[in-house]
Amino acid sequence: MAIKSIELKNFTVFENIKCEFSPGINILIGENGTGKTHLLKVLFAVAKGEYKVNEGETEYHHTNWSSLLERYFRNKGYLSLHRNANNKIPYSISAECDTQKFCFTSDDHFLASYAGRDFAVLIPAKDMLTHARGLLTMAKKYSQDMPFDKTLLNIIEKAEEWKINEMQAPMKDVTMSLKNVIGGEIIQENGDFFTVKNDGSKIPFALEAEGIKKLGLLWLLIMNGNLSAGKTLFWDEPESNINPKLIPVVVDVLMELARNGVQVFLATHEYNLMKYFSVKNKDSDLVSFISLHKTDNGVVCEVEEDYTLLENNSIVDAGIKLLEDEIEGVLGHAN
Repeated sequence: MAIKSIELKNFTVFENIKCEFSPGINILIGENGTGKTHLLKVLFAVAKGEYKVNEGETEYHHTNWSSLLERYFRNKGYLSLHRNANNKIPYSISAECDTQKFCFTSDDHFLASYAGRDFAVLIPAKDMLTHARGLLTMAKKYSQDMPFDKTLLNIIEKAEEWKINEMQAPMKDVTMSLKNVIGGEIIQENGDFFTVKNDGSKIPFALEAEGIKKLGLLWLLIMNGNLSAGKTLFWDEPESNINPKLIPVVVDVLMELARNGVQVFLATHEYNLMKYFSVKNKDSDLVSFISLHKTDNGVVCEVEEDYTLLENNSIVDAGIKLLEDEIEGVLGHAN
């Protein structure tokens, strides 16, 4: 089930915003503080949750949607725009999927709703598998007192769904390309993750290179079925800790996932990642570039199929500024 659009009012940095999405790949760009990660988390909640709905004799129920969001953001009482003790502005979230709609206000009032399914994965910018066993043990013991939001724990739970599948072409080629970069396969033993290298050596995740961890997690999620047709991937800064030479590999994998029915949402600051989606884009691929930028009326979004058509593009602007500074430096030396 693909997410077609979302509308947020008075939610964190979003005063009144509506974004429409591609069923394929959606690339979020914008300066720090424009809500890219916030948008990923809200979309993840929409994709993952099971909401209150009555359809004939069928009833689905999710208790306390506000509480769910608070666990995802690890914040209670400050999800509304400019909210404080004396100014409690209600927020609302409306989303449309390919078959159903969902609308919610911050008092847990559902205007329309649907029964969601757990068909979403959110890969955070932080590596979580290194600390998997300890974090899940603490989460079970201390529950609400954990210093991590629920999305950071959820990715460990997804990785622990240990069901290695035999891939069919073309996804078999994708997993093989990731395996070649990783230099082996990812396994789990007694709650800890390891890389088993092609020479038989076993490397604890704590000793593995950060970029290899990230690609290893992606390999694992594909192999255990969490990234298959009908699923949705949310990935915050996929370029972090990855050698720039591996960016084309990441793009190839994500493009192939989208071609095989996975809806993809990315938040990035990296020019090469953004550019490669244009370079590798085929006529049948569905790719949207979504620019979030601040205005006097809060953060707004701009959507184009070609990033060069965006009027507001912080990544391109940074490249232009670098070029200007370089020219100024050359001219300064010449004088």
